[in-house]
Amino acid sequence: MTQPPYPQHPPGGGYPPQPYPAGPPGYGMPPKPPSGGTAIAAGVLAVLGGLWSLYLLIDTIVLLARGEAPLPVWNYSMVVVLAAEVGLLLGGGIMLFVKKSAGRIMVAIGSGLVLLSYVAGIVVGALGVADAGGTITGVQFGGAIAGLLILGAPPIATLVLALVPPTKRYLNQPPRPMGHPQPRW
Repeated sequence: MTQPPYPQHPPGGGYPPQPYPAGPPGYGMPPKPPSGGTAIAAGVLAVLGGLWSLYLLIDTIVLLARGEAPLPVWNYSMVVVLAAEVGLLLGGGIMLFVKKSAGRIMVAIGSGLVLLSYVAGIVVGALGVADAGGTITGVQFGGAIAGLLILGAPPIATLVLALVPPTKRYLNQPPRPMGHPQPRW
């Protein structure tokens, strides 16, 4: 006695494929809001850089007041540059903390100004050595470049963090409504 063959089931559990999506649009996991890590890091670095520039500004003013500045014209111009750095970095850093997108631009300009003043300082120092009849050796030039890289690392990091897209997304994110707390996923 042989048994009849079992009927084969169609694929998909016997139901035809659905011509429409499985659920209404808009349901599912909400998109994750930007965390703000890059903006906060840029703000912290900007405030620290602004405080460093403030220290240099006070030091330069004291040198000028005592008459101990080796290059008075350079130091007077640095007072203006350092004052701009302080305003841009401290103001921009604080604006990043309160999610104002203008702070991002201020921090970027301030960091660029710091880098330019470091390069200008090396050039003026080299011109001062050459003007005094001295020569710059390879070791001195290499030391100046190494110093630029070491001193330039924080403003470069600040500049990059201020300009990356996650910082912009975080600052342009609409504020949350003040109603009930949002569920944590």
